[in-house]
Order: sequence, then structure tokens, then C-alpha cells
Amino acid sequence: MSAEGLPEIESVQNSEEINAIYFEWTPELVRLATSRCQIHPFWGPLTPAQEWPYYIYPSHVAFPDPADTHECLKWVGLSDEKIIQVESRFNEIYPDFQGPSCGYEEKFSSRGVNSVILPVLEKMVQEHYSMLDHLTSECEYTHEGYIKNGIQQGLSPEFAVFCGMHKDDPRCVDDPSLFEKDWFDTSVPEIITYFTTSFWHLLREFLTCKLINEGKAWSGDHGQWLIHEGENLIESKARVAGLDLKQLCERAFKEEKERGNRETRERDRQIDLEVAEAGG
Repeated sequence: MSAEGLPEIESVQNSEEINAIYFEWTPELVRLATSRCQIHPFWGPLTPAQEWPYYIYPSHVAFPDPADTHECLKWVGLSDEKIIQVESRFNEIYPDFQGPSCGYEEKFSSRGVNSVILPVLEKMVQEHYSMLDHLTSECEYTHEGYIKNGIQQGLSPEFAVFCGMHKDDPRCVDDPSLFEKDWFDTSVPEIITYFTTSFWHLLREFLTCKLINEGKAWSGDHGQWLIHEGENLIESKARVAGLDLKQLCERAFKEEKERGNRETRERDRQIDLEVAEAGG
């Protein structure tokens, strides 16, 4: 944002809908906002680690069941109302999608790494991104305006605070222009996408850790593996040791190519649906 553009930006007003949103800084919200996304509202401070999952797993936290998409989406940052909209949108676009009843499965990638995935939840998170309003939502270029717009776009308040800054944020002290104007070089949807993506990836890894703690999976040199029905840990590791990893990589490459083509068709269908809705 250039200095010349600042007066025009300041002239933008909150919409009536945003003005109607109540927001007030509390000590806890200040603590979250000034953490630079290093404190998650539900599982607390994030401590980096050198090995997977690259953050220390907070074993004291009661993580949701991977099959409980509503609860999991709350941990990504969505409000109850927004989650209902996302779930409805998902069912509309993928009426025949069949995910695992437990919520998770495993996938071997062409990079030679196995991982635990949550296919239904993954698609719902993507739907959330596609539903962000990049064009018509207007708000003041103030930190409160950005936070209220985050709430309007479907975040719960404790996550929406990451859309703006508090005046006591150390970054503001070090760089006053960041608080005054530079923060607004990035749109609210872009900020939402950035930090919810980080929290989503971390939630996925922590849910995998939860499965490992429950004796349902394990982590090794080639990623994280599920213990199949009827196996114990030793038998599962022996099965994986006997796999032809080169063959798995080749198969994964072919599947990834097919998946990419399928997702392109799905995106085209979604665009057609959005165009039809706009025309209606």
C-alpha cells in the first residue's frame, strides 16, 4: 500500500453488518493476538520441535475424534454457524463422497512418505477457503475492522483476533508503520487463509499423534503408518518393512496424477455451481 493510497483506504467504512458485530478486547484475546499465532485458543502455546510433527504434541489436550468434523473445524477456527454452512456446501458439491467412517486413512506419496490423512475434513477445509468473500465484503482498514470482518467471514472471535493487531503487540513497538498501514497490504481473506492453513496442518499432525498414543498408528523412517485390523505394533512394522517402496512410489505418482485431473473436474463443477447461484 502506497502512502498516496492511504487517504482512500481510510475512507472505506464498515458495512452495517460488520458494525453490528460486537467485539471487545479482553486480556485473553490480547494474549492470543500478540502471540503471532504461537498460542492456539484451544491447545495453548505452541512449542517448536526438531522432529515430526515439528511442534511438541500437547498430550494434556483432549483432541476431538477425527470423525467429528464439526468439532475439528472449530479447532481450525470456524464458528458453529460457519461450520454448518461448510458442511451443507460439502454435501451439495460431493453428494456421493464416501470417506472412512473413522475419519482417517493413510496415503503413500510419490515422495516416498506415508501419512495419515483425513479426507472428508480436508475437503471441508478447502470448501471453507472457497467460501471466503474476496470481493464484496467491505470493512474499515483498521484492526478492529479487520477483526470484525474475520468474524463476519465465519471465524470465532478468539481466532478472528489474528486478523488484526493490538496496540501492545511487540511488532507495533518495533515497527509503528506495520500497525498504522502496512498490515493492511494484506486482505482479510488472505490472512484467514494463512493462519487457518497453519492450524489445520498442525491439527492433522496432532490428531495423528493422538492415534499413535492410542496404539492405532506409529511413526518411522518413511512417515506415519496405521496399524491394520488384527495387527499389533510389531506385526505392523514387519509388514511395512516388507513393502516395495519403489513400486509404491510409482503407483502413488499415477494416483496423484489421476487425482489432480479429478480435482480439476470438481473445481470446474464448483465454479459452474457458483455461477448458477450468482445468476439465480
